[in-house]
Amino acid sequence: MAAFGEKMSKSQMRRHFEQRNWKFGEKFAVYLDDKLMLANNINIDEEELLDKVIEGTPDKGLRTQARIQCFANPKQMLAAFAEIHLEDIRRATKDENETSRANKLQEMRCRRCNIRGHLVKDCNRPDRVPGSCFICGSMEHWAAKCPDRKGSRETNGLNRTNQSSNNFIRGVQFP
Repeated sequence: MAAFGEKMSKSQMRRHFEQRNWKFGEKFAVYLDDKLMLANNINIDEEELLDKVIEGTPDKGLRTQARIQCFANPKQMLAAFAEIHLEDIRRATKDENETSRANKLQEMRCRRCNIRGHLVKDCNRPDRVPGSCFICGSMEHWAAKCPDRKGSRETNGLNRTNQSSNNFIRGVQFP
C-alpha cells in the first residue's frame, strides 16, 4: 500500500514483488516472509512464486542449488536455506579465491629468471636475451655451466634458479 491510503495498482504491486531481492546480511527466512507477504497481494501460483524467490537470490551458486532441488513449496525451501546468510557466503568465496590465487602464484615460475613465486611483470632482474644463461644473462654458456652458479651450490644443493642442482637444464643433462 502506498502512503496516505492510496492503493497501488496490481501492476505496481507485481513490480514491487518482483523487485524484492535477498539482501546481503539478511536471513533467508526474513526474505522469504517478505516475498510471501508481497505475493498475497497479487495472483500468483506456487511454482511462479518459488521461481521468483530463486531469481531474487543474488548468489549464482545458491540459485543453481535451489533449481536443482525442485522444491514443491516455500516450506521446503525455507527448511533448506533457513540458516544461510549471504554475507557469510560472499566472505567465504572471497577468502577461497585469495587462497587459491596465492597457491597458484607459488607454483608459477618467472619466464625471465626461472624463480618460483612471481611473474615477469613483478621480476626485479633485468631483461634476459632468449637463449642466454638464466643466472647471469651471458650468451657464452647456459645456467648449468655458469661461473656465478658455483657459489650457490653450497646452499643446500639449490642454485639461484630455485631448481635442484642435478644438472638438468632444458631437458639435457650436463656433467
